[in-house]
Amino acid sequence: MLFWNKLDGKIIKNRYEIQNTIGNGGGGKVYLAKDLIENKLVAIKTSNPNQTMSNWKERFNMEAKILSKLNNPYIIKFHDSFEEQGIKMIVMEYVEGISLENKLKKSKSIDQKEALKYTKQLLTALSDVHSHKVYHRDIKTENIHITIEGNVKLLDFGIVQETVDQDLTRQGSVIGTISYMAPEIIKNTYKKANPRTDIYSVGIMLYQLLTSVKPFKADSNLFGAEKNNNLAKKIIHDPLIEPSDIDPSISQEISHFVMKLIEKEPEDRYQNTKEALVDLEKILSGNTIETLQGYYAEETKDFSMKKQIIILITIIVSLLFLVIIGIILFIYF
Repeated sequence: MLFWNKLDGKIIKNRYEIQNTIGNGGGGKVYLAKDLIENKLVAIKTSNPNQTMSNWKERFNMEAKILSKLNNPYIIKFHDSFEEQGIKMIVMEYVEGISLENKLKKSKSIDQKEALKYTKQLLTALSDVHSHKVYHRDIKTENIHITIEGNVKLLDFGIVQETVDQDLTRQGSVIGTISYMAPEIIKNTYKKANPRTDIYSVGIMLYQLLTSVKPFKADSNLFGAEKNNNLAKKIIHDPLIEPSDIDPSISQEISHFVMKLIEKEPEDRYQNTKEALVDLEKILSGNTIETLQGYYAEETKDFSMKKQIIILITIIVSLLFLVIIGIILFIYF
């Protein structure tokens, strides 16, 4: 009998010889295996049949279905999927390299050109994903692998959302990783994913690569659900600090590009990956993006006017308060 978490040394389907574990989680494990027919290494993702999520089988099948549709150099390649003794398995290409999360931990910061290269490749991958009316919903550094050649591989399509069957992902509460999640999804977890929600996550990733920090962080004295709630409120309500304000070596062009990726209002973001790629290509070519300059000049102007109005209201309220205090003192003393 096979056990999903004890497959080391087993030969599956008379073809895949399991070597060792390369990934582990509550939902299943990922094994390194040798394809005895093709004589090459592969990665095999297995399901945990004992997990508590009621629709895990549908999710696993959805991941296999989506991966089988995709053929992009920046997305992990699908080879096969099957069920063996009650254990669902997906066979994918084995990619040598390092996760972007671990690369960032080791390097502390990523070179700007390198960060933009990764972003371009990721947006290219998502263009392919979105063309199938599918949305990833969990773009983060942990789900992006950097190959030994220095290119992106997008992983983990376990919580994808397909427009034809969006109810599949609605069981439970928040789906995804809060620090990379678009504000409109945090406000309403039943809201449908779309290109702009993935674009927001890409922007958070780029912000992190350029500055070594995420734009929002929960208070350090909080834990568990309280910590998540605190972070969610900040993402929804707190103002964004431009990357160039954190690191002056980041050009205004790049900083504005990041800010448009992570605008709080989805209507103010790039509406699709193609729009974002057009501006990114201009940045990589050293060209000026007039629309971004004008856009943020207007944003700055609006912010300045709002600030002046707030200051004026504060002065008026303070004066009224002083007048009231003066009248009270005059009457009683």
